[in-house]
Amino acid sequence: MKKYKLILIFLLAILALFSNCLYYSTNYLAGYEPNVRPLKENTVYEVLGKSEAVASNYNLFWLFTITPRPDINRAIDDAVQQKNGDELIDVSWINESEYWVVGTIEKLIVKGKVIKYKE
Repeated sequence: MKKYKLILIFLLAILALFSNCLYYSTNYLAGYEPNVRPLKENTVYEVLGKSEAVASNYNLFWLFTITPRPDINRAIDDAVQQKNGDELIDVSWINESEYWVVGTIEKLIVKGKVIKYKE
């Protein structure tokens, strides 16, 4: 019985050593748009600052999707809400993938300038 415990501990130690990121992939610029939604015509706005948001998902054993797929609209809304603004301009997005022993993490990173309309 003690032999099986030692084998189990050894296997868990090996799994812990190999549970690091196997491969990291980045597409530096997946896309760019001057604005993501049509801006209001004949209105003035102020730039509140730069913002960044991440939407990601996890695939267990590279096959089973555990969390929802990355949604660019959700990431854009998160970036705008960080600065309490109205819209996002000069928008760029990056796709990243991390390959682990137990699965894959896919990230969609959205960066841009948050604006707020003046009345």
